[in-house]
Amino acid sequence: MCGHFALDPVDYDSHDPLGMDGGTLALRTAPHLRPTDPISLLRADGPRLHSQIVRWGRDVPQATRPVINARLETLSQRPLFRPQLGRFQCLIPATAWFEWRHEGSDKVGYRFAPQQGQFWHFAGLYWPPSERLPQGGAVIVTRAAEGAVSDYHHRMPHCLDPASARAWLAGEWVTTASSWRGRITPIDPHRPVQPRLF
Repeated sequence: MCGHFALDPVDYDSHDPLGMDGGTLALRTAPHLRPTDPISLLRADGPRLHSQIVRWGRDVPQATRPVINARLETLSQRPLFRPQLGRFQCLIPATAWFEWRHEGSDKVGYRFAPQQGQFWHFAGLYWPPSERLPQGGAVIVTRAAEGAVSDYHHRMPHCLDPASARAWLAGEWVTTASSWRGRITPIDPHRPVQPRLF
């Protein structure tokens, strides 16, 4: 699960991380982004990249909380996600995500960050703003945890390398291994408290 991530203040030039023509994009940055917060996503219009701000999460009638994640393995089976495939696939840029695990009597938080000055591009699905969804909506696609991440949680965001990110934006189905190369550090070893998500 990814229920808490960050996007640090940066100048996002789409040509550097993705090799696409979008110029320098304005993104909504924050050290802590939680469900229902407005977040920046990246979407393609042909070879050009555009940024858009939507609400993180998608309300559904049968749930008391918004859906914030979508499992890669079952995307095409879920009625909520199936219509977005191939049409409303996006990237969600991030400079960290957070997980908590039990260590003795504590639940200790960890920050998963890429190499200095780099981004992760999470695969995402989005719903454009409409009369029914004034703020739009987006979910982060997750997959089974890989490598060192599996010591902390059984799921992780589907992190895409540049080629896979461009393919995802073009509406292709991308199931290659996540581009996970980063640093894992405690959020605050002196105050291991998990915040409320909702």
